Amino acid sequence: MSEFGGRAKKSKLGALFAQDQQWKESGNTSLKYSSQPPPAAAASAKSSAAAADDAPTKVIHAAAINLIQYDASRQGTSLGTRGLAIIHTLATRLYTLVCYEPQSQKQECSASVNENFSLTVLAGGGKFAAFYDDNQQYWAVKLNSDEQVEQLCQAVTMVKHAHIQLWKFNSEFATSLQWCDIVPSPSDQKGVGKGDYAKVKYTMHLCSAEHPKGLGTLVGSVDTRTDKSKPIKVGGGKELVGIEQGLLGMSKGGTRFLVVPPNLGYGAAEAGAIPPNSTLLVTLSVTNVKYKEEGGKKKEKQADPEQQQQQVAQEEETAAAAPPPPAAAPPPPAAAAADEETAAEQGSEESRKRDLANRMAKLSQGAGMGAMGMPGIAAPAPAAAASSSSS
Repeated sequence: MSEFGGRAKKSKLGALFAQDQQWKESGNTSLKYSSQPPPAAAASAKSSAAAADDAPTKVIHAAAINLIQYDASRQGTSLGTRGLAIIHTLATRLYTLVCYEPQSQKQECSASVNENFSLTVLAGGGKFAAFYDDNQQYWAVKLNSDEQVEQLCQAVTMVKHAHIQLWKFNSEFATSLQWCDIVPSPSDQKGVGKGDYAKVKYTMHLCSAEHPKGLGTLVGSVDTRTDKSKPIKVGGGKELVGIEQGLLGMSKGGTRFLVVPPNLGYGAAEAGAIPPNSTLLVTLSVTNVKYKEEGGKKKEKQADPEQQQQQVAQEEETAAAAPPPPAAAPPPPAAAAADEETAAEQGSEESRKRDLANRMAKLSQGAGMGAMGMPGIAAPAPAAAASSSSS
């Protein structure tokens, strides 16, 4: 198991912040930390407490911070400059994050760094990170640089992994991904999901006890913005499982630190400079995202069912308002002309017959016979007159 650098010390950690270059440059060398006895030892005899106080400890991480304490209503009060340390008590095999007043060595807060511990870097770029201590008190620390934020996130994540390997090696935690957001993804952007494509850049190191930050040999570096690597399809199986899992929920602009156990990395296989069963440390950033509903071939827009019903109703209304089609097609021009000529001839014949009947009626009046309706003499009907005339 890697201890991420540092050496075992007893009681006084006089050189604690000498490891922190930025604090060293500030000229303050008064920060020291004395490891405190665990609660059980504190309740026992003074000799037992003294023995516990002298228990060997190992400094995992150290930094100078500004400490902020929050009350139940989340109103913060700055306590000023404090020391922050992550220590490993070798006798108990427990990891603890402590914040304390450097002169009096008074401990302000203490949080067990285990599988349940969570460090949250606050959005907004203010270099704030927040956590709950063992008493469920909410705290925030303000760091001095982006580099310090990254180092604290790396240390907490690696310590969680180390604790799990010590205490939870038979649980699902032992094979699970551990991560911490160094730069939170923007909250107004949709997080990456399965099937989405992400352009990323990342560096991959081996987990090493020799390196002071716990980051061993650089074994991989990818930047899909500049090289020929294709964007990663999340869930596509073309990338390490640990990296694909680590991308979930991220969005453009976010940076996340991952501790990838062997089962989510290369496993028992040797991959170039990566030995078998290696734990990998990955710093992963998302530079762009192409969501699955936006990518691929352009899909035809499907009509809304309600719009389809409205369109059908409009077509039916238009059909009802249209005039009915003619019962029979009109005759061709030649047939129409022939019909007109036949009608004219029939009209001329009828007119000739009426003229003939009128002349016969006048002749009857001139002869003094039944034209005035005298008995015994009947005037012929026009049709009869026409018939007799033609004969």
